[in-house]
Amino acid sequence: MGSNQGPRQTSLNLLEPGPGGLHGVSRIDKGMFASDLVADAESLTRLFRRILAGAPMVVWAVDCEGIFVLSEGGKLMALGWDPGEMVGRSIAELDAEVPEISENTRRAMAGESFASTMELDGVVLATWHAPVSSESGETVGAVGVAIDVTGHHRVEQDLLSERQWMEEMLLAHERDRRLIGYEIHDGLVQDATGAQMHLEALVETVQIPAGRTRDEIQLALDLVRRTVREGRRLISGLRPPILDDFGVVAAIKSLIEDQPAGILSVQFTVDVQFERLEPLLEAVLYRIAQEAITNVRRHSKSDRAEISLTQLNDRIQMKIRDWGVGFDPDGIEGKRLGIEGIRERARLLRGWAVIDSSPGRGTLVFVDLPIARPLPKKPAITHDRSVE
Repeated sequence: MGSNQGPRQTSLNLLEPGPGGLHGVSRIDKGMFASDLVADAESLTRLFRRILAGAPMVVWAVDCEGIFVLSEGGKLMALGWDPGEMVGRSIAELDAEVPEISENTRRAMAGESFASTMELDGVVLATWHAPVSSESGETVGAVGVAIDVTGHHRVEQDLLSERQWMEEMLLAHERDRRLIGYEIHDGLVQDATGAQMHLEALVETVQIPAGRTRDEIQLALDLVRRTVREGRRLISGLRPPILDDFGVVAAIKSLIEDQPAGILSVQFTVDVQFERLEPLLEAVLYRIAQEAITNVRRHSKSDRAEISLTQLNDRIQMKIRDWGVGFDPDGIEGKRLGIEGIRERARLLRGWAVIDSSPGRGTLVFVDLPIARPLPKKPAITHDRSVE
């Protein structure tokens, strides 16, 4: 006679994250037939391996002696290994071939949880490492996960290269402006100034009777004076010498003082600790102020504006406000080049710009830029960070 066989009490240890790594939680007892549990476990294992086989990642685990008990993932073959090939082998065997993996795994076995980035045979991997702890808190091994981020890394490098190229173009643009300004100053303005001085001396020393001749000479003198003023205005617009000689604060003050009298009153407040900034940052701040003032004068119909320059630790902030007619930033046909130029200049220097305006309530331009700008460069492949 067959006897009724009740379900066996079986237990299963599960792993869950916790302080200091992965921990075995209390055993889960289920009233299941052992054969059913084993079948389910085998099915889950096959499913787990199938998922990993198609994923651009590697998962591995070692025991307390540094012996691999798991090595799965679709990226293993790309790195020269088959799934499961490392099981039973020691991490010491990787010291010469891939020392990064063995070193990082030892760090995890010592109780450290951290993330890092490494490159193996042209494949960039973002990796995470953590210790595995027993219920008593003792470290009994370590696990690691690596995900292929090569595509993301290449996109990031392309973006950095593009930004560096744009910054170099901006620097070249400012350099060309400076050179053109020098050419105008040393050529046109110098010659016109010489002609002005000659005509002024002629008028003062030679007794020219009133009449057509004197009127023509005076007209020529007025035209030469206008040419000198226009030449200097062009130089200031291209690259004001005061920007190179005394910095952005003095240059913005000069820009405001040069505005036509009776049209726009601009108040300028400064709260900074720096004396000078790097040339490109000074040029960008000056160009943004120049463009904003031009927009106020041309479009706002406001008779007053405020500009503030404020330093907050390693950031520099500029605000330009007017009380004019305002506009809808999203409704501008074709977008104003000046507004887009402000945003783009800020973006290129790893900052940002906001243009806040609406019809009838004026406009606020807010720009936030880093004072110290790290040069674009390839991210360190061996960088790692601790995981709290």
